[in-house]
Amino acid sequence: MSALTAQAVNTQLVFDAAYEDDLDRFAVVVAQTAPEWRDLLKQLAPQRMLIREFRLSLSLSLVTERDTEFRVRAFPLNINYSLRHSMNTENESRLEMCVEQVPLVQDTLSRQRGLNNG
Repeated sequence: MSALTAQAVNTQLVFDAAYEDDLDRFAVVVAQTAPEWRDLLKQLAPQRMLIREFRLSLSLSLVTERDTEFRVRAFPLNINYSLRHSMNTENESRLEMCVEQVPLVQDTLSRQRGLNNG
């Protein structure tokens, strides 16, 4: 469970690294563009992907059955006696986790590279 939770954080780190690479490549394109077109081109800047919500649910069900039977039969007399005792137990455990992330108000990486429109 903890490994899966850590994977959500690792996935965000992979997204962040890819975003930085995209911004670096985009900055090269912007630098090679005529100044009068740069403002228009900046509107097409790569967007950062954020994991806003990560849900993990685990359910475990355990069922135990016990049967005890005692039987006496007398076939010639057609007598049949039986005693049966049965017990069932069922348990279910659930663990649910939700990690939520509030998105950044401003994108610091694009601001550092001068690609923010504001």
